[in-house]
Amino acid sequence: MNNYSSRKALTYDDGNSGDDEPEMDVKDADKPPRDFGGAAEDDDDNTTKPNPRFKNYSKLFMNLTKHKSRSTMYPIVHVNITYDSTRAITVTKKDDKEFWVKQYDLETYEQTFEEKIGGQPDSFIRTKEVEQNSTGKKYALMYIDDGKFRMRVFEKEQRSEEEIKRTEVDIN
Repeated sequence: MNNYSSRKALTYDDGNSGDDEPEMDVKDADKPPRDFGGAAEDDDDNTTKPNPRFKNYSKLFMNLTKHKSRSTMYPIVHVNITYDSTRAITVTKKDDKEFWVKQYDLETYEQTFEEKIGGQPDSFIRTKEVEQNSTGKKYALMYIDDGKFRMRVFEKEQRSEEEIKRTEVDIN
């Protein structure tokens, strides 16, 4: 039987790595690799600490992004930030018959748009992500409904069911 020993804890610094590697005991194979000056890991509480090289610049890294949690009624399948940075567009899945596309304003965090995909008793929907044009003002969603390929093109304004049906593209 061949004795295996992990090489992840060993350091090689030349093109002939492993030529004359030292013997390693199998019981050492589960030890974490050596720290090479990146983010230091604290063994006591297993949290990642900031890299000490950036200590003098820590104020530059504070409050770079805004954060606010927003609950959704159904699990999120995909989320996009629009190219004009005004909206977050989500695709959520209620079940195999119904998906929802929703837009949230990034300043007020309020929902500003929603459209239901499917929702009929004979629906079987599959969709993934919303694409946008280069200005971030027009959006497209491709989906399949029980073998029928369709595309919806929409903007930021809420639409009526009649307008959705009139503008939806049947690809078949």
